Amino acid sequence: MKPRQILDFVVTFLLVSLAFEVLTPQGFLLRPIRPWLEAQGIPIWLFSLVAFILALAMLLGYMKAGILNLVPESIGVRAAQLHEFPNLDGDTLQRYTHVFQNLGFVWVTDYTLTQENSMGGNGFGRLFIHPQHHCYAEINQTFMNGRAANPVGFMIASGMEGGYQLSTTNRKPDGGTWILRRPKSLWTSHPTAAPAALLQTHLERRQALSRELGVGIRTDASWDAYYAQEQIDTRARREVVKKKPMIVILAEMILFTLSPKLEWMGSHKIGPQAAEAPRTA
Repeated sequence: MKPRQILDFVVTFLLVSLAFEVLTPQGFLLRPIRPWLEAQGIPIWLFSLVAFILALAMLLGYMKAGILNLVPESIGVRAAQLHEFPNLDGDTLQRYTHVFQNLGFVWVTDYTLTQENSMGGNGFGRLFIHPQHHCYAEINQTFMNGRAANPVGFMIASGMEGGYQLSTTNRKPDGGTWILRRPKSLWTSHPTAAPAALLQTHLERRQALSRELGVGIRTDASWDAYYAQEQIDTRARREVVKKKPMIVILAEMILFTLSPKLEWMGSHKIGPQAAEAPRTA
């Protein structure tokens, strides 16, 4: 067991014990100091309640630090070679590559992170740019140490004036995605959508958003611009976690688990609720 796990266990044990102490008149944890507390005129329940609150604050602090460790301050990337990823689903990668190229996207580069991801693994990304629509597409797959590789997924993204971004993906979001949402970083998820359907949905949403906001579409799509925006987004996600109280993070993750969302459009009501489009390729 790692030191951090031991510490979490000890704090959790104290929380449970102190809760028992508060709720029962004959608690066991504070029995050795009960005479001293009574001599000082300090009610056992009050001391237990304060201790419980402090222990809870410590536990939330440890949990917050753990989440921050999962969100890097910056990322480094390098060119990737297919032979470096023995678990890569090459057939699916090639199939989607042909589909995106037939949609007018130009294959720009294959890349990977220079450091392991938050789950102790790595990933592969293939980036495309559409010269007419001025948007990006990426096919990617992530690998976790000791676990099966995640399925190949893809997304389409556009940058807009005023710092707005819109991404459309076939990956399902999770609670971790939900707690990192930001006002100008908007997304929709369509888990069964094929690339062509995803592109159509993306362009329709982008046009509607551009019209509502009165902002244009960025036309400087390039690998350098993409990577620079990824660095900005990485820092911004970490700031979201820093500023959000741990109790709020837990509440948001629980609520998301109870009622999963397939889109985050901030305060903008653009188009219908994200729906699963049928596969066409």
